[in-house]
Amino acid sequence: MKKKAIILFSIFIFLISILSIGVGLYFNFISKPSNILGIGIDNISNEFIKYTFMNDKIELGNTFDVSSSIDFNLDSEYYRKNDQEKYNFIKNISKMDTNLSIKQNINDKNFFLSLKQNISDEELLYKKIYVANSTKYYFVSGILNTYVNDGTCNYFETLNNENTNKDNIDYVYNFIIESLKNNIKNEYFKEYNNKTNIKGKEIDTHQISIEINDKLIKKILTGILDDLKNDEKSNFILSSIDSTFSKYKLNTDKKYLSKNEKYTINIYTTKFLYKPLKYEVIYLNEDDKRTYVYIDNEFSIIENDSVKYSGKVNYKDNGIYSIINDSYGNKIGELKLEKDNNNKMLDFTFDNGEEKIDIVYYSKYIDIEKDNGFTKENKLSFKHVVNKESRLNGDITLTSKVLKKVKIDEDISNSILDSKLSEEEKNKIKNKKDNLLSRLKRQ
Repeated sequence: MKKKAIILFSIFIFLISILSIGVGLYFNFISKPSNILGIGIDNISNEFIKYTFMNDKIELGNTFDVSSSIDFNLDSEYYRKNDQEKYNFIKNISKMDTNLSIKQNINDKNFFLSLKQNISDEELLYKKIYVANSTKYYFVSGILNTYVNDGTCNYFETLNNENTNKDNIDYVYNFIIESLKNNIKNEYFKEYNNKTNIKGKEIDTHQISIEINDKLIKKILTGILDDLKNDEKSNFILSSIDSTFSKYKLNTDKKYLSKNEKYTINIYTTKFLYKPLKYEVIYLNEDDKRTYVYIDNEFSIIENDSVKYSGKVNYKDNGIYSIINDSYGNKIGELKLEKDNNNKMLDFTFDNGEEKIDIVYYSKYIDIEKDNGFTKENKLSFKHVVNKESRLNGDITLTSKVLKKVKIDEDISNSILDSKLSEEEKNKIKNKKDNLLSRLKRQ
């Protein structure tokens, strides 16, 4: 064999070897249970972003003035008859005027937030937060008569002409999604090769299973919190909002699931390329068992081994549409989710004869002025009826006027240090939320 041919043959063998190693590494990667579940998490996250985050063409920017009002109009026949405290709460928040103001000026490095809630002339809550350069102040009406200096705040260090609040939110959100996937470790899964019923056909599949209980939830959440603290940028962003972030710890006493409660996630894939064929979530709490199955845009909800509801989901460029059928194949509900550049709309109906749910939500931008701002309106209307008795019905409306120009003028000349507050004042501030809830439960 000529020398040139030997060299070419050697190069060919080398390339084949590298390709074989690469293919092997690729298949090893995609076969990992955590990566298979990660694909599902990414798909859910992408749909969430698509229908949740605001229009990128209507950027809030780093200098803005947002004035919002929140109106509640709620009622309940059930609580009026059975729980006077909850009924009082429903009627009181319906009477309540809630106004929220958020202002920010990147050039002056000033940030202002105020929340005011009243019932007629009665002030329930009036709280303000003010950041000037690198110092944070707060004010609580009815307890203090001046701003309190809360110490150093690095909020504006995370913002500049090239980095906005939205950029920081996007970064932290994406980091949490990646951290979630990384903290669901391969060792938490079990794997099987078996035959699975896919649309009436028995197919050879590869199955991965993970059991979610209270202990595992806490382990995953602790891992995500640690990742946020250890990531320099995430830690910096979150610490700039709350200087105590580095001291955060998961409340291990809190129960996310009871002792006998658990979820099992099963994913069935093809045996070689590991393409997901079937998703299954089984909820178990003693004798209560529910199974949620999703196959090729079709879903079914199974209760105690009998199909209770089923339907098909249609995904379009600008929306999602789904019908809900009962166990006999009769249509008892539907879901519509639509979106364009300036509007979002959700319409959900369900009626199985005993329970009826109607939900309509829309979000729309109006009065859009490119250089001056815009107005955004969000409205949620709903009705929940059980055995012809209203459990809760009404609507919630959030209207926000956004301006690109802002003026922040707060007097902090008489502010006092947080360390100078009396124990009585500190306790009043600490108990403000509980006192407000207690008031809303009274007539």
